[in-house]
Amino acid sequence: MLPLQTGLVIRLGEMAVDMRVLYSLLILILGYVLRRAAIRLIRGDSDIITDDARWWMVTIRNLLTVATAAALFVLWAPELGEFALSITAFAVALVIATRELILCVSGRIWAITIRPFDVGDWVEIGGHTGEIIDATMLGTTLQEIEPREYRYSGRTVTVPNSHLLTQPVINHNFRKRFLQHEFTLWTPAGADVSRIGTAIERALAAEAEEFSKLANRYAALIEKRTGVRLGQIAPSVRVETASDGTIGFRCMLFCPRDRAAEIEQAAAQAMFRALARSSEPVPSAAE
Repeated sequence: MLPLQTGLVIRLGEMAVDMRVLYSLLILILGYVLRRAAIRLIRGDSDIITDDARWWMVTIRNLLTVATAAALFVLWAPELGEFALSITAFAVALVIATRELILCVSGRIWAITIRPFDVGDWVEIGGHTGEIIDATMLGTTLQEIEPREYRYSGRTVTVPNSHLLTQPVINHNFRKRFLQHEFTLWTPAGADVSRIGTAIERALAAEAEEFSKLANRYAALIEKRTGVRLGQIAPSVRVETASDGTIGFRCMLFCPRDRAAEIEQAAAQAMFRALARSSEPVPSAAE
């Protein structure tokens, strides 16, 4: 009877494994269906995804991923336990081989704990600047922003989460609407500093007049949240020189992000007009 009993036990064991395979497939399918349904429900028929909707999509997807992995782990725990005991040496080698993946997961856990950014924030990670549009356990996806023009480049950058542990994370979220814009306009040596500086200051003041009240309110909001004063937000111009004698006009103002390039162009045009007038010949008394 012993061989028959042994055969029966083996057959029951095979049936249990087969059922766990079936349950695993059902868990994976259920997780996928729930994720698709949740994303479709949150997104709706809109072509543009808001920051709140994107945050919910990322959060629900990560929660469903963790729940699916936990369910599979519980289902296969006995086999995993026996397997782990039999391949301890292999597990050590596997950890060494998957060091980068472990660092990525650790970086994501660090980000969840510290919360240096949320989905929708403007950040700078390892030299890449962009808006957070996705965050998984292995990588963070940025919609790249050109730091000079403050506009979307159309490219996406996926940064491994291991960079979060080794690179500084700079949050520029307050610059999403307003920013402290600084730029320098250069003129040849010997230019009329007084005339050109006055022309640039007037151009900046004229541009800033449209949004001065809104800028003051937004600056006060930032100062209240951060507890740090932003300093001067009114337009200002400083004169500096280079080693070759050229003269630079350092311009600073607190302005809407989408107007930064336009304001810089207005100041440059004012500078060129002042240069043209200063180069005109002065009429003599006889004329």
